Amino acid sequence: MEPVIRVATMVDEAAVLACVERLADTSVYTRASAVNVPHVTAVVRRLLENPEAGVLVAETGDGAVVGLLILLIYEHLISGDRIAAEVCWYVDRHWRRGVGVALEVAARAWAVDRQALALQMVAPAKKFTGFYERHGYQPIEQVYERSLTCRQS
Repeated sequence: MEPVIRVATMVDEAAVLACVERLADTSVYTRASAVNVPHVTAVVRRLLENPEAGVLVAETGDGAVVGLLILLIYEHLISGDRIAAEVCWYVDRHWRRGVGVALEVAARAWAVDRQALALQMVAPAKKFTGFYERHGYQPIEQVYERSLTCRQS
């Protein structure tokens, strides 16, 4: 049976945190960063409380959260248009066939319900471009990152 996709509430805080920790433990995109649990806990709590944030979860029949897609609505600097942007997207490995698509479809519906005119998703590797193109996304920019060393005061 496929998981149910729904908007998380504060009751789901522990399950959302556990899912984010699994992301950090298994994803090559987190660069093996140590999980700052107090920080992640505070951010997840703020997201769950924020009406402009959508924390969508994939929940199995036994209540396990096996995936999530977190979005934030922002107003475009120039146009003022409401845009929904992905913050985090993760699905447990053995649930990836179909659950990721179901989360993306739910994310679109969530964004439309909040009058967002676009949904921005992150493609951390080229292997994701085909998925996005098949689902109607177009590349709009490319992000580059450089590590910085901060001076100690």
